Amino acid sequence: MVILPGQNGIAAHICLGDGEALPLQFNNEKTVVYRRGPSTDNALKIEKPLGIVLEPGHPLLKDPTKPICTYEGGDPIHEHENGDWYFYEESRSYENGPFETWEECYQALAEYCLGLEKAKQIYVEMMNERMNGNEPLAEVEGDVSDGTGVVADSDGSLGEVDRGVED
Repeated sequence: MVILPGQNGIAAHICLGDGEALPLQFNNEKTVVYRRGPSTDNALKIEKPLGIVLEPGHPLLKDPTKPICTYEGGDPIHEHENGDWYFYEESRSYENGPFETWEECYQALAEYCLGLEKAKQIYVEMMNERMNGNEPLAEVEGDVSDGTGVVADSDGSLGEVDRGVED
């Protein structure tokens, strides 16, 4: 689920993926709900237009009496009732998935852990540089108003990064 702020009378734009349901607190006349996924051929489809409140029991609404996941074990990898596999991230507050097999889920968890370790390594290096009174790892050169700048590469060398802004 992705929640984007609204404007001009719309409180929020909510985009659900296949299999996701709308939490009850977002079922009000000031939200617009969309769905995007294989069931919509990856097109954005409006599921609940502005000004509509769904009736209790509507299939789009999340059933508050039935949690999606009831897993409370120690292993971050777990299977839901529908057979999909998920893994918890490091704070155990967000599930990543679904994955069709345990092996796919394990591989995704391993990649996630490597990313965390790399981020931790970069953070520690940056803090060590700052604590030792050395120059910052990166400096911005030139006019940054165009969206480009200079940042440190993973090896500490400086390189220009295009931030996607067209001339």
